[in-house]
Amino acid sequence: DIVPLFTKGVPQARGISYHPHLQDFGAGDLAQLDVWTFDQFENLFRRAKGRPPLGLPENSLASELWQREYMRDPWTDAGEAQGEKLDEKLRQEKVVIFLHLLGADSNGHAFRPSSPEYRHNVQVIDDGVRRVERVIEEFYDDDGQTAYVFTADHGMSNKGSHGDGDPANTETPIIVWGAGVANGEILHTIQEGTEENHGFAAAFKHAHL
Repeated sequence: DIVPLFTKGVPQARGISYHPHLQDFGAGDLAQLDVWTFDQFENLFRRAKGRPPLGLPENSLASELWQREYMRDPWTDAGEAQGEKLDEKLRQEKVVIFLHLLGADSNGHAFRPSSPEYRHNVQVIDDGVRRVERVIEEFYDDDGQTAYVFTADHGMSNKGSHGDGDPANTETPIIVWGAGVANGEILHTIQEGTEENHGFAAAFKHAHL
């Protein structure tokens, strides 16, 4: 539901998504949604090098629908090229690649952010971001011309919800590194459990929660 907002009606854009039925809160650990996204990102660059796509992960949800999702080639379905032509396209100026990671949001709703499923999903994303950087730097021979932006559209309460004005739902990270980004510094740190951290909750008499 997000990717088409950036690709529909844009002739120079290509977008792929997994089957919407895979977004099932009752299907167990939904980190597989993000594993698929990272795998298809890597497959894009494997296509450019003429390499075969990655197979079904060993720890994936072993449903027939997931197996079919990994058997198809979504980049072919999206009309994307292969080999030298794709390699040439990926080396053009101002290439933007956008990954939408829905697993953490889905696991947060289904199991809450303090759950093992959610924490595992955070690790999946950490590992995936490392993989994205590795694939990019290997493909472009560490040319130092890629900038990375990692952010979120909302936070989440300990109940697994979002949408109100609580900072847990509205404060989101934005992490930028790579080309054109100066080294940062820590300006201010709020310790968990302090009065400063609970200022908003105290105003609504929720600081004890």
